[in-house]
Amino acid sequence: MRVVKHSADSDVKGQNDRYILQHNLSMESLLFAKEMGALVCPSLAIARADNPMTDFGEITLIAPGILARPESGALVFSGDAYVKKAPVAWAKIDKSKVRDCLKKSDEFLMEMELEDWISAVDPLVHKTDRIPHARDRLKNILQSNIGLSMQFLWHEGLDPRIESTPNPLRKMIISHVVALNSGKQFESMDEGVVRKAIDDQDLLDRISRFIDRNVNPPPAPPVLDAATIRNAASESIKTEVLKGSGYPKYDKDATAREISRTLSNSKGLRKRFELLIHELVLAISPDQYIKNPRGFTRLTAESLAKHLKSSYVGSEEFDSVSQGRLKAASITLLKTTSQVAAAMRILGDEATIAEESQRIDGLSKKLTTYMFSRGLGKKNREHVYTPLGILFPFLAKKEGGIPTDGEIMHAFAAYGVSFEGDRKEVTRDAIKTFKRLVEDVRDSHVPYFEAKMQRAVDLGEFAVAVVPSSLPTEVITFLKSKISEIRIYETDDNSMRREAISRGLPLANKTVAVVSTGSPKI
Repeated sequence: MRVVKHSADSDVKGQNDRYILQHNLSMESLLFAKEMGALVCPSLAIARADNPMTDFGEITLIAPGILARPESGALVFSGDAYVKKAPVAWAKIDKSKVRDCLKKSDEFLMEMELEDWISAVDPLVHKTDRIPHARDRLKNILQSNIGLSMQFLWHEGLDPRIESTPNPLRKMIISHVVALNSGKQFESMDEGVVRKAIDDQDLLDRISRFIDRNVNPPPAPPVLDAATIRNAASESIKTEVLKGSGYPKYDKDATAREISRTLSNSKGLRKRFELLIHELVLAISPDQYIKNPRGFTRLTAESLAKHLKSSYVGSEEFDSVSQGRLKAASITLLKTTSQVAAAMRILGDEATIAEESQRIDGLSKKLTTYMFSRGLGKKNREHVYTPLGILFPFLAKKEGGIPTDGEIMHAFAAYGVSFEGDRKEVTRDAIKTFKRLVEDVRDSHVPYFEAKMQRAVDLGEFAVAVVPSSLPTEVITFLKSKISEIRIYETDDNSMRREAISRGLPLANKTVAVVSTGSPKI
Protein backbone atom coordinates (compact mmCIF):
# COMPACT_ATOMS: atom_id res chain seq x y z
CA MET A 1 0.00 0.00 0.00
CA ARG A 2 1.37 3.38 -1.01
CA VAL A 3 -0.11 6.66 0.26
CA VAL A 4 1.18 9.73 -1.57
CA LYS A 5 0.65 13.17 -0.01
CA HIS A 6 0.43 15.48 -3.01
CA SER A 7 1.53 19.07 -3.30
CA ALA A 8 0.53 21.40 -6.12
CA ASP A 9 4.11 21.83 -7.33
CA SER A 10 5.19 18.21 -7.06
CA ASP A 11 6.97 16.63 -10.00
CA VAL A 12 4.43 15.25 -12.46
CA LYS A 13 5.53 11.92 -13.81
CA GLY A 14 3.81 9.94 -16.50
CA GLN A 15 2.54 12.90 -18.53
CA ASN A 16 3.17 10.84 -21.67
CA ASP A 17 -0.19 9.20 -20.85
CA ARG A 18 -2.32 11.59 -22.82
CA TYR A 19 -5.60 10.02 -21.75
CA ILE A 20 -6.91 8.73 -18.46
CA LEU A 21 -9.86 6.59 -17.43
CA GLN A 22 -11.59 7.98 -14.35
CA HIS A 23 -14.72 7.67 -12.26
CA ASN A 24 -15.73 10.52 -9.94
CA LEU A 25 -18.02 9.96 -6.99
CA SER A 26 -19.04 11.45 -3.66
CA MET A 27 -18.36 9.92 -0.27
CA GLU A 28 -22.04 8.95 -0.10
CA SER A 29 -21.76 7.04 -3.40
CA LEU A 30 -18.58 5.35 -2.20
CA LEU A 31 -20.33 4.19 0.97
CA PHE A 32 -23.18 2.81 -1.16
CA ALA A 33 -20.61 0.92 -3.26
CA LYS A 34 -19.18 -0.49 -0.05
CA GLU A 35 -22.67 -1.66 0.94
CA MET A 36 -23.27 -3.24 -2.48
CA GLY A 37 -19.81 -4.82 -2.54
CA ALA A 38 -18.90 -3.04 -5.79
CA LEU A 39 -19.59 -0.08 -8.08
CA VAL A 40 -22.56 -1.28 -10.10
CA CYS A 41 -22.40 -0.48 -13.83
CA PRO A 42 -20.38 2.71 -13.26
CA SER A 43 -19.87 5.32 -15.95
CA LEU A 44 -16.18 5.89 -16.62
CA ALA A 45 -14.84 8.99 -18.33
CA ILE A 46 -12.10 8.73 -20.93
CA ALA A 47 -10.54 12.20 -20.67
CA ARG A 48 -7.40 14.02 -21.68
CA ALA A 49 -4.80 14.05 -18.93
CA ASP A 50 -4.51 17.82 -19.29
CA ASN A 51 -8.27 18.23 -18.90
CA PRO A 52 -9.41 15.75 -16.22
CA MET A 53 -12.96 15.81 -14.87
CA THR A 54 -13.57 17.22 -11.39
CA ASP A 55 -17.39 17.19 -11.44
CA PHE A 56 -19.77 14.62 -9.91
CA GLY A 57 -17.96 14.12 -6.61
CA GLU A 58 -14.85 14.93 -4.62
CA ILE A 59 -13.27 11.46 -5.03
CA THR A 60 -11.64 10.30 -8.28
CA LEU A 61 -10.85 6.67 -9.05
CA ILE A 62 -8.39 6.02 -11.89
CA ALA A 63 -8.65 2.71 -13.75
CA PRO A 64 -6.47 0.81 -16.19
CA GLY A 65 -7.63 1.19 -19.79
CA ILE A 66 -8.65 -2.45 -20.10
CA LEU A 67 -11.90 -1.61 -18.32
CA ALA A 68 -13.01 0.63 -21.20
CA ARG A 69 -12.41 -1.82 -24.02
CA PRO A 70 -15.60 -2.52 -25.99
CA GLU A 71 -14.28 -6.06 -26.52
CA SER A 72 -14.42 -6.47 -22.72
CA GLY A 73 -18.12 -5.65 -22.65
CA ALA A 74 -18.07 -1.89 -21.98
CA LEU A 75 -20.33 0.38 -24.01
CA VAL A 76 -18.19 3.33 -25.09
CA PHE A 77 -19.86 6.49 -26.39
CA SER A 78 -18.15 9.42 -28.10
CA GLY A 79 -19.39 11.83 -25.44
CA ASP A 80 -21.82 12.13 -22.53
CA ALA A 81 -24.46 9.55 -23.39
CA TYR A 82 -27.15 10.31 -20.78
CA VAL A 83 -27.36 6.63 -19.98
CA LYS A 84 -29.89 4.98 -17.73
CA LYS A 85 -29.92 6.18 -14.14
CA ALA A 86 -30.37 4.24 -10.92
CA PRO A 87 -33.97 3.33 -10.04
CA VAL A 88 -35.94 4.77 -7.15
CA ALA A 89 -35.08 2.84 -4.00
CA TRP A 90 -37.85 1.83 -1.59
CA ALA A 91 -37.36 0.83 2.04
CA LYS A 92 -38.98 0.34 5.43
CA ILE A 93 -37.93 2.29 8.50
CA ASP A 94 -37.41 0.29 11.70
CA LYS A 95 -39.42 2.28 14.24
CA SER A 96 -37.80 0.67 17.29
CA LYS A 97 -34.34 1.60 16.02
CA VAL A 98 -35.49 5.17 15.36
CA ARG A 99 -36.74 5.38 18.95
CA ASP A 100 -33.43 4.02 20.27
CA CYS A 101 -31.49 6.52 18.18
CA LEU A 102 -33.58 9.53 19.19
CA LYS A 103 -33.70 8.40 22.83
CA LYS A 104 -29.91 8.83 23.05
CA SER A 105 -30.26 12.24 21.45
CA ASP A 106 -32.97 13.24 23.94
CA GLU A 107 -30.87 11.98 26.87
CA PHE A 108 -28.01 14.18 25.74
CA LEU A 109 -30.29 17.24 25.58
CA MET A 110 -31.53 16.50 29.11
CA GLU A 111 -27.93 16.22 30.34
CA MET A 112 -27.36 19.67 28.83
CA GLU A 113 -30.55 20.89 30.64
CA LEU A 114 -32.21 21.51 27.29
CA GLU A 115 -35.34 19.41 27.71
CA ASP A 116 -37.42 22.02 25.90
CA TRP A 117 -35.43 21.36 22.74
CA ILE A 118 -36.62 17.76 22.42
CA SER A 119 -38.70 17.59 19.23
CA ALA A 120 -41.55 15.30 18.24
CA VAL A 121 -40.80 12.29 16.04
CA ASP A 122 -41.51 12.96 12.37
CA PRO A 123 -44.69 11.14 11.19
CA LEU A 124 -42.63 9.53 8.42
CA VAL A 125 -41.01 7.10 10.86
CA HIS A 126 -44.39 5.71 11.90
CA LYS A 127 -45.08 4.26 8.46
CA THR A 128 -45.19 0.47 8.42
CA ASP A 129 -44.93 -0.11 4.67
CA ARG A 130 -42.14 0.51 2.19
CA ILE A 131 -41.81 4.07 0.97
CA PRO A 132 -39.81 5.58 -1.91
CA HIS A 133 -36.56 7.42 -1.12
CA ALA A 134 -36.91 6.25 2.49
CA ARG A 135 -33.22 6.58 3.30
CA ASP A 136 -32.94 10.07 1.83
CA ARG A 137 -35.97 11.21 3.79
CA LEU A 138 -34.70 9.59 6.98
CA LYS A 139 -31.28 11.19 6.46
CA ASN A 140 -32.90 14.63 6.26
CA ILE A 141 -34.78 14.00 9.51
CA LEU A 142 -31.65 12.90 11.38
CA GLN A 143 -29.44 15.67 9.97
CA SER A 144 -31.90 18.31 11.14
CA ASN A 145 -32.17 16.81 14.66
CA ILE A 146 -30.52 19.39 16.91
CA GLY A 147 -29.75 16.81 19.61
CA LEU A 148 -27.80 14.55 17.23
CA SER A 149 -25.82 17.42 15.70
CA MET A 150 -25.07 18.94 19.11
CA GLN A 151 -23.96 15.57 20.47
CA PHE A 152 -21.67 15.06 17.47
CA LEU A 153 -20.00 18.46 17.89
CA TRP A 154 -19.72 17.94 21.66
CA HIS A 155 -17.78 14.72 21.07
CA GLU A 156 -15.57 16.66 18.64
CA GLY A 157 -14.69 19.01 21.50
CA LEU A 158 -16.99 21.84 20.38
CA ASP A 159 -19.85 23.50 22.25
CA PRO A 160 -22.26 25.14 19.77
CA ARG A 161 -24.68 26.49 22.39
CA ILE A 162 -25.39 30.22 22.14
CA GLU A 163 -26.57 32.01 25.27
CA SER A 164 -29.87 33.82 25.04
CA THR A 165 -29.91 37.61 24.83
CA PRO A 166 -33.49 38.83 25.35
CA ASN A 167 -34.52 41.81 23.29
CA PRO A 168 -34.75 45.23 24.99
CA LEU A 169 -38.54 45.34 24.75
CA ARG A 170 -38.92 42.06 26.65
CA LYS A 171 -36.39 43.12 29.29
CA MET A 172 -38.33 46.33 29.91
CA ILE A 173 -41.65 44.53 30.21
CA ILE A 174 -40.44 41.70 32.45
CA SER A 175 -38.50 43.94 34.88
CA HIS A 176 -41.56 46.17 35.32
CA VAL A 177 -43.98 43.25 35.78
CA VAL A 178 -41.69 41.53 38.32
CA ALA A 179 -41.83 44.77 40.33
CA LEU A 180 -45.65 44.76 40.03
CA ASN A 181 -45.56 41.16 41.31
CA SER A 182 -43.87 42.21 44.56
CA GLY A 183 -40.45 41.44 43.14
CA LYS A 184 -41.29 37.78 42.55
CA GLN A 185 -40.66 35.80 39.37
CA PHE A 186 -43.76 34.35 37.74
CA GLU A 187 -44.58 31.28 35.66
CA SER A 188 -45.78 31.27 32.09
CA MET A 189 -49.51 31.47 31.40
CA ASP A 190 -50.17 33.15 34.80
CA GLU A 191 -53.42 34.95 33.98
CA GLY A 192 -53.40 36.98 37.24
CA VAL A 193 -50.03 38.54 36.44
CA VAL A 194 -51.11 39.15 32.83
CA ARG A 195 -54.16 41.15 34.05
CA LYS A 196 -51.95 43.25 36.35
CA ALA A 197 -49.57 43.96 33.48
CA ILE A 198 -52.09 45.02 30.84
CA ASP A 199 -53.99 47.20 33.39
CA ASP A 200 -50.86 49.11 34.39
CA GLN A 201 -50.98 52.46 32.56
CA ASP A 202 -47.40 53.37 33.46
CA LEU A 203 -46.15 50.20 31.75
CA LEU A 204 -48.39 50.81 28.74
CA ASP A 205 -47.03 54.37 28.43
CA ARG A 206 -43.40 53.21 28.66
CA ILE A 207 -43.80 50.51 26.04
CA SER A 208 -45.80 52.84 23.75
CA ARG A 209 -42.98 55.41 23.91
CA PHE A 210 -40.41 52.66 23.20
CA ILE A 211 -42.30 51.48 20.11
CA ASP A 212 -42.89 55.07 18.96
CA ARG A 213 -39.14 55.85 19.10
CA ASN A 214 -38.30 52.78 17.06
CA VAL A 215 -40.98 52.95 14.35
CA ASN A 216 -41.41 56.73 14.09
CA PRO A 217 -37.89 58.20 14.35
CA PRO A 218 -37.79 61.92 13.48
CA PRO A 219 -37.58 63.84 11.21
CA ALA A 220 -39.40 61.40 8.86
CA PRO A 221 -43.23 61.46 8.89
CA PRO A 222 -44.74 59.00 11.43
CA VAL A 223 -45.40 55.48 10.15
CA LEU A 224 -47.92 54.51 12.86
CA ASP A 225 -50.50 56.66 14.64
CA ALA A 226 -50.80 56.83 18.42
CA ALA A 227 -53.81 54.47 18.65
CA THR A 228 -52.04 51.77 16.60
CA ILE A 229 -48.91 52.12 18.74
CA ARG A 230 -50.87 51.67 22.01
CA ASN A 231 -52.60 48.57 20.60
CA ALA A 232 -49.20 47.16 19.60
CA ALA A 233 -47.81 47.96 23.06
CA SER A 234 -50.74 46.20 24.76
CA GLU A 235 -50.30 43.09 22.60
CA SER A 236 -46.54 43.07 23.23
CA ILE A 237 -47.05 43.22 27.00
CA LYS A 238 -49.53 40.35 26.91
CA THR A 239 -47.33 38.20 24.65
CA GLU A 240 -44.16 38.63 26.70
CA VAL A 241 -45.81 38.17 30.11
CA LEU A 242 -47.53 34.96 29.00
CA LYS A 243 -44.04 33.49 28.42
CA GLY A 244 -43.20 33.90 32.12
CA SER A 245 -40.49 36.00 33.72
CA GLY A 246 -37.67 33.60 32.99
CA TYR A 247 -36.01 33.02 29.67
CA PRO A 248 -33.92 30.07 28.55
CA LYS A 249 -30.19 30.24 29.16
CA TYR A 250 -29.53 29.13 25.58
CA ASP A 251 -31.11 30.33 22.36
CA LYS A 252 -32.28 27.36 20.28
CA ASP A 253 -32.52 29.20 16.95
CA ALA A 254 -29.12 30.86 17.37
CA THR A 255 -27.61 27.52 18.39
CA ALA A 256 -29.05 25.83 15.29
CA ARG A 257 -27.50 28.57 13.15
CA GLU A 258 -24.16 28.10 14.90
CA ILE A 259 -24.28 24.34 14.27
CA SER A 260 -24.96 24.95 10.58
CA ARG A 261 -22.15 27.54 10.39
CA THR A 262 -19.67 25.23 12.15
CA LEU A 263 -20.39 22.31 9.83
CA SER A 264 -20.33 24.54 6.74
CA ASN A 265 -16.96 26.05 7.65
CA SER A 266 -15.22 22.71 8.15
CA LYS A 267 -15.57 20.11 5.43
CA GLY A 268 -13.75 17.61 7.61
CA LEU A 269 -16.35 17.99 10.36
CA ARG A 270 -19.19 17.88 7.85
CA LYS A 271 -17.89 14.69 6.25
CA ARG A 272 -17.56 13.01 9.65
CA PHE A 273 -21.10 14.06 10.54
CA GLU A 274 -22.36 12.73 7.19
CA LEU A 275 -20.60 9.44 7.93
CA LEU A 276 -22.31 9.25 11.34
CA ILE A 277 -25.72 9.92 9.77
CA HIS A 278 -25.02 7.33 7.04
CA GLU A 279 -24.26 4.67 9.66
CA LEU A 280 -27.43 5.52 11.60
CA VAL A 281 -29.55 5.38 8.45
CA LEU A 282 -28.01 2.05 7.48
CA ALA A 283 -28.83 0.61 10.90
CA ILE A 284 -32.41 1.92 10.86
CA SER A 285 -33.17 0.97 7.24
CA PRO A 286 -30.82 -1.91 6.36
CA ASP A 287 -32.49 -3.17 3.19
CA GLN A 288 -33.65 -1.36 0.06
CA TYR A 289 -35.85 -2.57 -2.78
CA ILE A 290 -36.58 -1.89 -6.44
CA LYS A 291 -40.26 -1.74 -7.34
CA ASN A 292 -41.39 -3.63 -10.44
CA PRO A 293 -44.78 -4.72 -11.84
CA ARG A 294 -44.63 -7.99 -9.90
CA GLY A 295 -43.72 -6.44 -6.56
CA PHE A 296 -40.41 -5.63 -4.95
CA THR A 297 -36.91 -6.97 -5.55
CA ARG A 298 -34.23 -6.51 -2.92
CA LEU A 299 -31.60 -4.02 -4.03
CA THR A 300 -28.33 -5.90 -4.50
CA ALA A 301 -25.40 -5.56 -6.87
CA GLU A 302 -27.00 -8.21 -9.09
CA SER A 303 -30.51 -6.70 -9.20
CA LEU A 304 -29.13 -3.19 -9.71
CA ALA A 305 -26.85 -4.36 -12.55
CA LYS A 306 -29.83 -6.00 -14.23
CA HIS A 307 -31.63 -2.65 -14.18
CA LEU A 308 -28.66 -0.50 -15.26
CA LYS A 309 -26.83 -2.50 -17.87
CA SER A 310 -29.43 -1.79 -20.54
CA SER A 311 -27.98 1.62 -21.46
CA TYR A 312 -29.18 4.05 -24.06
CA VAL A 313 -28.40 7.48 -25.46
CA GLY A 314 -30.63 10.34 -24.31
CA SER A 315 -33.42 11.47 -26.64
CA GLU A 316 -35.37 14.69 -27.12
CA GLU A 317 -38.05 13.80 -24.57
CA PHE A 318 -36.99 16.28 -21.89
CA ASP A 319 -38.45 19.45 -20.38
CA SER A 320 -35.36 21.39 -21.41
CA VAL A 321 -32.45 20.94 -23.78
CA SER A 322 -28.92 21.83 -22.72
CA GLN A 323 -25.76 21.88 -24.80
CA GLY A 324 -24.91 18.51 -23.31
CA ARG A 325 -28.15 17.00 -24.60
CA LEU A 326 -27.57 18.52 -28.03
CA LYS A 327 -24.16 16.88 -28.16
CA ALA A 328 -25.63 13.62 -26.85
CA ALA A 329 -27.88 13.45 -29.91
CA SER A 330 -24.85 13.46 -32.19
CA ILE A 331 -22.61 10.99 -30.35
CA THR A 332 -22.07 7.45 -31.54
CA LEU A 333 -21.48 4.08 -29.94
CA LEU A 334 -17.85 3.07 -30.51
CA LYS A 335 -17.90 -0.68 -31.01
CA THR A 336 -14.21 -1.54 -31.14
CA THR A 337 -11.00 -0.44 -29.47
CA SER A 338 -9.69 0.88 -32.77
CA GLN A 339 -12.82 3.03 -33.20
CA VAL A 340 -12.28 4.47 -29.73
CA ALA A 341 -8.63 5.27 -30.51
CA ALA A 342 -9.56 6.86 -33.85
CA ALA A 343 -12.23 9.03 -32.23
CA MET A 344 -9.88 10.45 -29.61
CA ARG A 345 -9.32 13.52 -31.81
CA ILE A 346 -12.67 14.97 -30.68
CA LEU A 347 -11.56 15.08 -27.03
CA GLY A 348 -10.75 18.73 -26.47
CA ASP A 349 -8.86 20.84 -24.00
CA GLU A 350 -10.58 23.22 -21.62
CA ALA A 351 -10.01 26.40 -23.64
CA THR A 352 -11.24 24.89 -26.93
CA ILE A 353 -14.38 23.48 -25.35
CA ALA A 354 -15.18 26.80 -23.63
CA GLU A 355 -14.78 28.72 -26.91
CA GLU A 356 -17.00 26.26 -28.82
CA SER A 357 -19.62 26.27 -26.07
CA GLN A 358 -19.84 30.05 -26.17
CA ARG A 359 -20.37 30.01 -29.93
CA ILE A 360 -23.00 27.23 -29.76
CA ASP A 361 -24.78 29.04 -26.94
CA GLY A 362 -24.98 32.22 -29.04
CA LEU A 363 -26.37 30.37 -32.05
CA SER A 364 -28.85 28.47 -29.85
CA LYS A 365 -30.22 31.70 -28.41
CA LYS A 366 -30.50 33.23 -31.87
CA LEU A 367 -32.38 30.21 -33.25
CA THR A 368 -34.81 29.99 -30.31
CA THR A 369 -35.47 33.74 -30.57
CA TYR A 370 -36.44 33.25 -34.22
CA MET A 371 -38.70 30.32 -33.30
CA PHE A 372 -40.48 32.08 -30.44
CA SER A 373 -41.05 35.23 -32.50
CA ARG A 374 -42.36 33.24 -35.50
CA GLY A 375 -45.10 31.31 -33.70
CA LEU A 376 -43.50 28.39 -31.85
CA GLY A 377 -46.59 26.43 -30.99
CA LYS A 378 -47.40 22.77 -31.23
CA LYS A 379 -45.86 19.54 -32.37
CA ASN A 380 -47.90 16.35 -32.47
CA ARG A 381 -50.77 18.27 -30.84
CA GLU A 382 -48.76 18.96 -27.67
CA HIS A 383 -47.17 22.19 -26.58
CA VAL A 384 -43.47 22.34 -27.34
CA TYR A 385 -41.35 23.34 -24.37
CA THR A 386 -38.02 22.40 -25.95
CA PRO A 387 -37.52 24.42 -29.13
CA LEU A 388 -33.97 23.10 -29.54
CA GLY A 389 -35.47 19.62 -29.83
CA ILE A 390 -35.96 20.59 -33.50
CA LEU A 391 -32.25 19.85 -34.00
CA PHE A 392 -32.21 16.27 -32.66
CA PRO A 393 -33.17 14.41 -35.87
CA PHE A 394 -30.44 16.22 -37.81
CA LEU A 395 -27.76 15.79 -35.15
CA ALA A 396 -28.46 12.07 -34.97
CA LYS A 397 -27.73 11.72 -38.70
CA LYS A 398 -24.00 12.16 -38.26
CA GLU A 399 -23.25 10.86 -41.76
CA GLY A 400 -26.23 12.58 -43.35
CA GLY A 401 -24.57 15.86 -44.19
CA ILE A 402 -25.98 19.32 -43.49
CA PRO A 403 -29.80 19.53 -43.82
CA THR A 404 -31.28 21.14 -46.92
CA ASP A 405 -33.32 24.31 -46.91
CA GLY A 406 -36.46 22.29 -47.58
CA GLU A 407 -35.80 19.91 -44.66
CA ILE A 408 -35.27 22.86 -42.33
CA MET A 409 -38.46 24.63 -43.40
CA HIS A 410 -40.39 21.37 -42.97
CA ALA A 411 -38.96 21.03 -39.43
CA PHE A 412 -39.93 24.62 -38.62
CA ALA A 413 -43.48 23.95 -39.81
CA ALA A 414 -43.74 20.85 -37.62
CA TYR A 415 -42.93 23.04 -34.62
CA GLY A 416 -45.56 25.60 -35.59
CA VAL A 417 -42.94 28.10 -36.76
CA SER A 418 -43.82 30.04 -39.88
CA PHE A 419 -41.74 32.51 -41.87
CA GLU A 420 -44.58 33.30 -44.30
CA GLY A 421 -44.70 36.97 -45.12
CA ASP A 422 -41.21 37.59 -43.70
CA ARG A 423 -38.57 39.25 -45.74
CA LYS A 424 -36.40 36.75 -47.59
CA GLU A 425 -33.28 37.77 -45.71
CA VAL A 426 -34.95 36.82 -42.37
CA THR A 427 -35.79 33.35 -43.67
CA ARG A 428 -32.30 32.95 -45.14
CA ASP A 429 -30.69 33.99 -41.84
CA ALA A 430 -32.85 31.54 -39.84
CA ILE A 431 -31.89 28.69 -42.20
CA LYS A 432 -28.23 29.73 -42.07
CA THR A 433 -28.33 29.80 -38.23
CA PHE A 434 -29.93 26.34 -38.20
CA LYS A 435 -27.27 24.85 -40.49
CA ARG A 436 -24.41 26.50 -38.63
CA LEU A 437 -25.71 25.20 -35.30
CA VAL A 438 -26.05 21.64 -36.60
CA GLU A 439 -22.55 21.79 -38.05
CA ASP A 440 -20.97 23.34 -34.96
CA VAL A 441 -22.57 20.82 -32.58
CA ARG A 442 -21.53 17.89 -34.76
CA ASP A 443 -17.95 19.13 -35.08
CA SER A 444 -17.52 20.30 -31.49
CA HIS A 445 -15.06 18.71 -29.10
CA VAL A 446 -16.19 16.94 -25.96
CA PRO A 447 -14.48 16.91 -22.53
CA TYR A 448 -14.73 13.13 -22.21
CA PHE A 449 -16.04 9.90 -23.68
CA GLU A 450 -18.41 7.86 -21.53
CA ALA A 451 -17.70 4.19 -21.01
CA LYS A 452 -20.69 2.49 -19.42
CA MET A 453 -19.76 -0.73 -17.68
CA GLN A 454 -22.25 -3.57 -18.03
CA ARG A 455 -21.36 -5.27 -14.76
CA ALA A 456 -20.42 -4.60 -11.17
CA VAL A 457 -16.84 -3.36 -10.85
CA ASP A 458 -14.90 -4.16 -7.67
CA LEU A 459 -13.02 -1.21 -6.21
CA GLY A 460 -9.90 -3.34 -6.37
CA GLU A 461 -10.00 -3.05 -10.17
CA PHE A 462 -9.01 0.60 -9.87
CA ALA A 463 -5.34 1.52 -9.55
CA VAL A 464 -5.47 4.97 -7.91
CA ALA A 465 -7.83 6.92 -5.66
CA VAL A 466 -7.51 10.71 -5.48
CA VAL A 467 -9.22 11.93 -2.31
CA PRO A 468 -9.62 15.18 -0.34
CA SER A 469 -7.88 15.63 2.99
CA SER A 470 -11.30 16.16 4.61
CA LEU A 471 -12.35 12.56 3.94
CA PRO A 472 -12.86 10.71 7.26
CA THR A 473 -10.03 8.41 8.32
CA GLU A 474 -12.35 5.39 8.29
CA VAL A 475 -13.22 5.99 4.64
CA ILE A 476 -9.57 6.40 3.60
CA THR A 477 -8.73 3.20 5.49
CA PHE A 478 -11.42 1.38 3.54
CA LEU A 479 -10.02 2.67 0.24
CA LYS A 480 -6.51 1.60 1.26
CA SER A 481 -7.79 -1.94 1.70
CA LYS A 482 -8.95 -1.97 -1.92
CA ILE A 483 -6.76 0.31 -4.04
CA SER A 484 -2.98 0.20 -4.42
CA GLU A 485 -2.29 3.95 -4.38
CA ILE A 486 -4.05 6.77 -2.54
CA ARG A 487 -3.29 10.38 -3.51
CA ILE A 488 -4.47 13.04 -1.10
CA TYR A 489 -5.13 16.63 -2.13
CA GLU A 490 -6.01 19.59 0.06
CA THR A 491 -9.77 20.01 0.22
CA ASP A 492 -11.08 22.67 -2.21
CA ASP A 493 -7.70 22.96 -3.96
CA ASN A 494 -8.91 22.15 -7.46
CA SER A 495 -5.54 22.69 -9.15
CA MET A 496 -3.90 20.27 -6.71
CA ARG A 497 -6.61 17.73 -7.43
CA ARG A 498 -6.29 18.13 -11.21
CA GLU A 499 -2.54 17.64 -10.96
CA ALA A 500 -3.00 14.47 -8.89
CA ILE A 501 -5.50 13.07 -11.42
CA SER A 502 -3.37 14.08 -14.42
CA ARG A 503 -0.52 11.90 -13.26
CA GLY A 504 -2.65 8.96 -14.37
CA LEU A 505 -1.67 5.41 -13.55
CA PRO A 506 1.35 4.35 -11.49
CA LEU A 507 4.40 3.43 -13.60
CA ALA A 508 3.73 -0.27 -13.06
CA ASN A 509 0.43 0.11 -14.93
CA LYS A 510 1.60 2.15 -17.92
CA THR A 511 1.14 -0.74 -20.32
CA VAL A 512 -2.61 -0.64 -19.79
CA ALA A 513 -3.11 3.10 -20.04
CA VAL A 514 -6.19 4.01 -22.08
CA VAL A 515 -4.23 5.51 -24.95
CA SER A 516 -0.52 6.19 -25.12
CA THR A 517 0.76 9.03 -27.29
CA GLY A 518 3.35 6.75 -28.78
CA SER A 519 1.11 3.93 -30.02
CA PRO A 520 -2.64 4.47 -29.75
CA LYS A 521 -4.11 1.41 -28.12
CA ILE A 522 -6.47 0.52 -25.30
